[in-house]
Amino acid sequence: MTRQADKILVYEWSWLTLGQEVQGLQFKKKHLDALARYEQANQTGFFQVFFNKVRFNEHVGVIKVGDLTIEVLPKTDKHQLNKSEWQQVLLDMLLISLQVEAKTTTQANILIRQHSVLETYFQLFLSEAERLIHQGLIKKYRTNTSNQSALKGKLLVHQQITKNAVHAERFYVAHTVYDQDNVFNFILRAGLECVAKVGSDAVRRNAEALLLFFPESKSRVINEKLFRTLAYERKTESYKGAIELARIILLNYHPDIKGGPNDILAIMFDMNKLWESFIYWSLVRAASGKGVKVLAQPSKAFWKPNNGYSRPLKPDLVIELSDDKKSSDRYQVEVSV
Repeated sequence: MTRQADKILVYEWSWLTLGQEVQGLQFKKKHLDALARYEQANQTGFFQVFFNKVRFNEHVGVIKVGDLTIEVLPKTDKHQLNKSEWQQVLLDMLLISLQVEAKTTTQANILIRQHSVLETYFQLFLSEAERLIHQGLIKKYRTNTSNQSALKGKLLVHQQITKNAVHAERFYVAHTVYDQDNVFNFILRAGLECVAKVGSDAVRRNAEALLLFFPESKSRVINEKLFRTLAYERKTESYKGAIELARIILLNYHPDIKGGPNDILAIMFDMNKLWESFIYWSLVRAASGKGVKVLAQPSKAFWKPNNGYSRPLKPDLVIELSDDKKSSDRYQVEVSV
């Protein structure tokens, strides 16, 4: 185990013991207790908490618990690459798998490669939010109920009687408003507020500057259901990347329930799925414009008995090659990752 700047680097399937110190950075009881509360409340399976120690599993990424940042790297042959090099490999895998690298500027890419995994993820989100600000935050129609000095919209009779009995000059109405107060901007604002709270000084200042462009929005409960109900259209399609980054940040942020300084943000990825995604998107990029089609886990029937249901085959990847001379000739290569 090594220390790099303000973080500890460990491999998946490794242990972190209470009191373990690396170049002045110590895994303390407050960190262990916070991780135990987090796992008990969320049942994420990112790690297992034992008596006085934590064991990480097949998930890689970063866990920020209070003032301690733990980066979990892929388990590898330690004689091939050191942890700093595998940290860069993990960053590259995330950039490709998250499909956001192409949307960042050259300068942003340079800055990203100088950051830790957590700072990289924050920088990607901030870059996406800044891009949307320059593009122009979307506006949507919504219904607003309030007291007005003029009658516009639908008069709410019951509220008019109870609220304006002695104010005949006012009208309590429901009227349509076209502004930036919508669920998409609300999610991005919530993500920026979270980043401003747990990020480094530089990231915090950047997030606070971007927050000035987002309006105060109607409060909503942030959970998985909120993200599942989002319906993208032509105007909101450009929000997809930023919303996905915000989703992972918000759903994995766990404030210290005792109001202390040990908030937890765990941005972790199943290494098996991350590897499959990395291979898939790498092949998609390599195949672009070359007459090659890459499909991820397509299901197709490969055997059917005389009586009964067919049995499907689901390879990890299918690569279809087209013959330029004879477009009717097609070849398939099935790959297991």
